[in-house]
Amino acid sequence: MANIAEGGYSALGKGCWPGIAPDDSDRCFYFTGTHNAIVLSDTFAKTTRTISMTTMPGLSSSTAFHPRWSNHPRILTVTAPEGKPDTELYAGIFDVNFTKIEKWVRITHNQQAECFGDAWFATGIQPVKTESSFARKRETTKLKTVSPGLVFRWENEKATNAIFDPDGGNNRFCRAVLEGDAVPNAWSGAELRNGALVADEESTAAVVQACSGQQAFSLAFSAQAARTGNDAKGTLVAIGRQGKVPSLSVDQVGPALFVTVQTDDGRVKHLGMGAVSDREPTQWLLVYADGLLECYRNGLMERSSSVRPEFMSWSTSSLRFGSRSDGTEPWQGALDGIEIFQRPLAPREVADLYTHEAGNWAQRAAPPRLVVEAELEERSALPDPAKIAPYTRALVESVWKVRKVLNGTLKEKRLVVLHWCILGSQPVETPAKPGTLKRLTVEPLEAHAQLQGELRATDVLDAELPVFYEVR
Repeated sequence: MANIAEGGYSALGKGCWPGIAPDDSDRCFYFTGTHNAIVLSDTFAKTTRTISMTTMPGLSSSTAFHPRWSNHPRILTVTAPEGKPDTELYAGIFDVNFTKIEKWVRITHNQQAECFGDAWFATGIQPVKTESSFARKRETTKLKTVSPGLVFRWENEKATNAIFDPDGGNNRFCRAVLEGDAVPNAWSGAELRNGALVADEESTAAVVQACSGQQAFSLAFSAQAARTGNDAKGTLVAIGRQGKVPSLSVDQVGPALFVTVQTDDGRVKHLGMGAVSDREPTQWLLVYADGLLECYRNGLMERSSSVRPEFMSWSTSSLRFGSRSDGTEPWQGALDGIEIFQRPLAPREVADLYTHEAGNWAQRAAPPRLVVEAELEERSALPDPAKIAPYTRALVESVWKVRKVLNGTLKEKRLVVLHWCILGSQPVETPAKPGTLKRLTVEPLEAHAQLQGELRATDVLDAELPVFYEVR
């Protein structure tokens, strides 16, 4: 949501088919990944609710499509069922509190698939008088925190990830995309295996030009390794041209991290950064200026070394987290809290960044985990990767009968399990047949808000079953 008059943006959520109310209420919605409900947001009240879009009488499917607000704030149009010859156009009427669709009106009656419905209503339904929350907040709007010299920020996938100018308005959004076998974790950070978090061209250009021009940089990130054995390895950060040795990289070798820098005299220099943990996140910060590279771990100086990076080679580089620029040397773990400055941070600033990150960690509660031995009863049909664009990843629902609880507590004998079936636009599993036995490690779906906007293949009609997410 953008305040054009005063500047400032806020991220409301993740999903497709967003809409904004045609009055001054600032209400918005976006489609859930199941394609059967919308998440409606009262923007500045910071309240959301999920409203079903498939409660039409006699509907033959659990999915819908094309939710679009009409000119009336209480009426929207939807097509259902999704993508079938009998897809029809419906008008739905919100109740006065915008908590549900209180009435559906079927507009079309034919055997031709309908789509992209637009509706205009002259009279009939009393609108709800509201005042713009932007207007109510205008006198108390506070400037955003400005971080001088910040050129890139990726806190997590659901954060605003914006850089603010000295007047407190947004200067630029920073965008990075999860690619390959990379998914958001429970805190919307990057959970990496054989994938990466890749900054877009605009963000990359801003970083390399600013840091090259100033001949200085500070790079902060939080990391939790998936493993720390002697055979663990991979690249966490890479600034470099594809197919070339990175100009700067941070790599895990066994239980420790190292930074590698291409120097201005053509040499390669390595600096040990310290041990990385697989039990909790650690914040790392590299600071370079005037021939000195410093490494901080959780706000405290860890190592320093004299080095002069070859900044000229940064000009055509990519900015990648989780692998080398060509996708090799994938790292296994989780990353978030990434910030890059075009100047060296002072020790006090380094300590403040760590305090901020530690505060974020303190608000995280590990989801309750359950391990069961279960038998597959039914599974939803897998979507075709070519037909779900622009989605590049998808989850699929399956119903499992619990044979034995190996860890945790579960009263139900049957449960729905969600797991990834498409990542990086590629199938990532061989469909199992009913009767298959499997050991499942799962967590309650409600503990994984990051999945709310993900595309979900679902043919499961039993809405009473508990839903879990399979931990990778």
